Order: sequence, then structure tokens, then C-alpha cells
Amino acid sequence: MLASTARALLLSLACVAVHGSEAQCKSTETCAAADDAVEDTALLQKRQQVTSSEKTASIGFTQGLAKQGTPVSDRCAWVSYEATYSLPSMASDAGLEPPMVLATDENTDPRFKELNLDFNGLWWMRGDPVPELLISFAGTTVNSSTYPVELEWPGPAAGHWSWIDNFPGRIVVADTGARLDPNAMTNVTMFNDTQGDIFTRLTKVPLIWVDSYPLYKIDEDQWLRPTLFQKRSLFPDTNYTLTRVVMGDGKPHPKYWPLFLESQRSTSWLGRRGKPGSQTLISRYNNNFCQAKCEIALPCSVCRDLCGRKPTSPAVVPKSL
Repeated sequence: MLASTARALLLSLACVAVHGSEAQCKSTETCAAADDAVEDTALLQKRQQVTSSEKTASIGFTQGLAKQGTPVSDRCAWVSYEATYSLPSMASDAGLEPPMVLATDENTDPRFKELNLDFNGLWWMRGDPVPELLISFAGTTVNSSTYPVELEWPGPAAGHWSWIDNFPGRIVVADTGARLDPNAMTNVTMFNDTQGDIFTRLTKVPLIWVDSYPLYKIDEDQWLRPTLFQKRSLFPDTNYTLTRVVMGDGKPHPKYWPLFLESQRSTSWLGRRGKPGSQTLISRYNNNFCQAKCEIALPCSVCRDLCGRKPTSPAVVPKSL
């Protein structure tokens, strides 16, 4: 049991490293050593000023969903919420700002239609051993209207990813917040409309030794996503099924949304299971990189003042539009 937990945790961190590979290439200005030194010093000074009452005000390093109409710059960098609010209309009906951004024809590259690709809606990483759950392809662009094509997906951005709020999940989120620029891109190669490959630098990382992250279409609402390791790796091959749970028009998928909610029941210390969709998730809530790093250690209110209320948006618009 302990070995499998450790393996899952290392897989979690490995997964984050993959998604962060392009971020480090495209964010050199924001990650300059001098800026980091100044920022770290400021964070340390601010931490010493935080009173015990302020520390108690935050739950871990996340806050709940903001009221509808709250400007993005006034939100916390991280948000925790029940899985049921992943459906944007559920959050809106409750008077809250949705934590996930829906991928639609309007906020993805129009050439997707020519390529017969449909990644609209929200997708569940069903069966993933890593404590990650939902992704959105909002803002994804392509470099051509003929195959093979390169997709640029703003996976690290606010509203594009959710993690399970448990111990391994929070370790992954903390690592993500400290290292991964939310304004960066993840690259995917599509060879045709049924087969692709996600770029990873883990092919050269000792002990992990990933071979490839292929992507195979099963049907209109499912893609098989294997993780294949080299023979010298410590890990066995695994796979999960990328499954659409929310349609592009915002309606819940009639088959997979109920399955998703059923799989996301909270569990009390006494082992009692909550209602479907009661499991707590974590997502980015704005694209302020400084604030995301700061909130791992300090309350949201302190980090907003320290990092500045930058006018960031969770909805990424394609460069080609």
C-alpha cells in the first residue's frame, strides 16, 4: 500500500513536470533570478507580518468560489469547490463565478472544424492514477488546417485544470503553483483526427524514463491516453480515458456527467460517503503567477496586496481569432 501511494505521488509530480516543460521555455522573463530573489525576500518579510487570525482565515492555500461579478483580479489564485460546481451553470445558478472555463467554438481555433477535431466542453481524466480530474481545452490553437498539426494548449491557465483536494493532490498543486507559469502553453502533435502525441521531457529523466504520451480516439466523447514507460523505468505502463462530461453548449453529458458525480463522493473521517459530486477539487482562479506562488504560504488577501491586482482572465482567447 505504501509503495503504491509513493509511486502514485511520484507519478503526480512527474505529470506536473510534463505540463510545465514548455512553460519554462516561454517564461524566461517572468522567472529571472533577480526577480525571484526580490520576490522571495518580500514574501518572507510579509509572512512575518501576518497575524494568527489572518492565517486562520485561509483553508490551506485555497479559498471558496467568489460571488458572481467578482473581477478576476480580485479573486484568489487558487479556489476549492465541490465537484458539482465544475458544471459552469451550477456555479452560475448559485450566484458564484465558475471555477472551470468551458471550451467552445468561440474560444478555440476555428480550424478545428476543418481538422474534424472536437475538444469542446470539459473532459474527465477517468481512471488516472494521478490526483488530477478535469481539463478544458479553451483557448487551444493549431498551426495548420492539414495534418500533421501542432496544438498549443493553455493547460496551466486558470479554469483549465482541476486536482483532487487530498494530500497527494495538494503536493501537486503546491509544486504547480511554485514552478508552472499559468500563461504558458503545452504542445500536442496530432497526426490525424484519431491519433496524437503529447510532448514530454520525461523521456530523459532518470528513474521515470517516459517513452511517450500517445492519444487515441475511441469515439466522439472518449480518447484513450496511455502513459508508456521505457524498460528501465520504475513504473509500469498505465492509461486513463479522457472522457467528455460537459458538452460544448454547457449541458451535462447525459451518460458521463452522472458517472463523474458518482465517482466524486466525499468521505468523512468515519468513512461515511457524501452525496454525488461532494468531493472537493482545486483549480487556478486567476493567471497571476506571483499570487499563485505566494498563496502556497500566505493568505490570499496578503498575496493580492503583495503581487498587485493584475487584470488577468481565466478565459484564454486563441491567438488566431
